[in-house]
Amino acid sequence: MKKERERVVQERVPPLDIGLNISMERLKEIAQDLHKKLLNVYAAKFDLEQRKKRQDYDVSVYHSQSFTSQDYFSYSISVSFHHVGTCHLQCRQH
Repeated sequence: MKKERERVVQERVPPLDIGLNISMERLKEIAQDLHKKLLNVYAAKFDLEQRKKRQDYDVSVYHSQSFTSQDYFSYSISVSFHHVGTCHLQCRQH
């Protein structure tokens, strides 16, 4: 997992071109660019975390509703024939 992460980072993040003769203005530009990228990453991370929380909540609500609806629709049905051609249907909720 760690090697995979390092490989992905190396592919997505190019090495910085910082030499000994780099100007202060160029360093500021690089720092600002990295700062913008970092903010975008944190914003995407936050959005994904919120989406996961919402999905977890939706799943828990779905499970609670499915259990209550199963209880609500749990009936026993008995059919008895009284005479030829007539029947009695009785439903009881459990």
